[in-house]
Amino acid sequence: MKINILLLFLVISFSLNAQKIIKPNFGQKSHETLEIESIEITSTQTVFTLSITNKIKNGEFCADKNIYLKNTNGYEIYQVIKTEGIPQCPSNHKFKAIDEKLSFKLYFPKISDNILYLDLVENCENACFSFKGIILSETLNSAVNEAYKHYSTNDKKRSAQDFESLIYQTKDYPYAFLYFSALKILQELGDEKHYKELRNELFQSNKIDKNLLH
Repeated sequence: MKINILLLFLVISFSLNAQKIIKPNFGQKSHETLEIESIEITSTQTVFTLSITNKIKNGEFCADKNIYLKNTNGYEIYQVIKTEGIPQCPSNHKFKAIDEKLSFKLYFPKISDNILYLDLVENCENACFSFKGIILSETLNSAVNEAYKHYSTNDKKRSAQDFESLIYQTKDYPYAFLYFSALKILQELGDEKHYKELRNELFQSNKIDKNLLH
């Protein structure tokens, strides 16, 4: 009985110290078919679970040994410790069919509790993958997902309001996807005056990718 109680205590303690983020939002990514399925941050490590879907005949994929996490708004860098489910380049996973999905894990040291946004970077010479501005806050991710949900249910006015509200709540976020989303919806709603005001505000901001809006 004492052993069972101890095991239960250890499980509860581990759960309390772990954070799991499902399908986080982000500012940019390199590969359209590459997805972050989850990020798990424990007291000892940070684990990314990713997936890639093959879209070409005889497709191949591998992970370079030089992969790191970087604080989007800082200088901290965490090198990958190990990979799981993916060959290390120059070895390749050879896909057998189009739309075949490969899931794999990347293990890093535990990141600082103060980091709000992360970059995941494969530092290599060819077709390197990356995600920039990954949002770690569960509250912020939920709010972004809710804004997308309102859009998907054709409540576009509320969705635009949600995205615009999030812009002002996240002034430290360096990427412009919240602006892009709000502007797209305002354009669809035909609200030209508000669209121009928000577009001008974006171009005056310090967002890294603001010039991607044409």
